[in-house]
Amino acid sequence: VLFIYPPDIVSLYAAFLLTGAFVAILGRENLTSNLTFTWGDERRKRFIIMVGGLAILVLTVGGLYFFSSRFAAAAVFARGVKAATAGDLARADVLAIRANSISSSELFARSIVDLKLVALDRLLAQENLAPEAAQSEFNKIIQVAVSAGQQAIQEAPSNYVNWLFLGRVYEYLVNLNVEGAYQESARSYEEASKLNPTNPSIFLERARLEIAAKNEKKA
Repeated sequence: VLFIYPPDIVSLYAAFLLTGAFVAILGRENLTSNLTFTWGDERRKRFIIMVGGLAILVLTVGGLYFFSSRFAAAAVFARGVKAATAGDLARADVLAIRANSISSSELFARSIVDLKLVALDRLLAQENLAPEAAQSEFNKIIQVAVSAGQQAIQEAPSNYVNWLFLGRVYEYLVNLNVEGAYQESARSYEEASKLNPTNPSIFLERARLEIAAKNEKKA
């Protein structure tokens, strides 16, 4: 589990304020050089300056949006990690999904997979739930888990860990005798093996899959 401790808004505000004060002091003490722009009458100069200013503005706004989204997502995810540590997995699930919606990440997606597999265990352990309601909730959880596993691969297809997580989702379904789950899980583990052929944990995952499919000899 990755623990993230992003600074709060007060710390960021203080950092910007102190940086501005520092730059102002340097300017007052003539410790920095001044850059002076001369506005000529030529149309070409004015056009170049205008286009350059617009380009800088667009890049600045885009950069601020990108980094602010990343920061906000990290802050939400950190709250989710804290909730999971405290045992509140339902809240951790909600926060992980919210963080991923703010700024998608393979880490967030893998966390969603883990939390959804735990949610499936809890769902199957409930004895007083109506079959129709249980089936509906089961389908929703599986859909989100598969989608999160696929998203992690899209974010970083060369990371073998992402393939393992998707394989685990389908392996879970193999234990429930879901048709086609074995082939999908085996394919995911095969892709992980191609990316990291010397990792013994991948062979263990594949052996567990074969046991779930009652292929003891292959395991």
